[in-house]
Amino acid sequence: MQTQPRVQCVVCHGADLNGTAIAPGIASRSPTYMFRQLYDFKSGARKGANSELMKLVVENLSIDDMIALVAYSASLKH
Repeated sequence: MQTQPRVQCVVCHGADLNGTAIAPGIASRSPTYMFRQLYDFKSGARKGANSELMKLVVENLSIDDMIALVAYSASLKH
């Protein structure tokens, strides 16, 4: 897995991934929900305020990378 997306997650979603003023919390969210969001950002199906930024973050992630990311974020306390 690449290091860069993890660092980018922290920049917007906060060190504990519980969210900031610019991005929602992603800690302890459903892995299925989170995977769908990442997949939709990557495919361009997800549109919205930060969708272009997220597309840049996920564009080089594999399915396995996305599964690892959502498993990690789901394991965190909210």
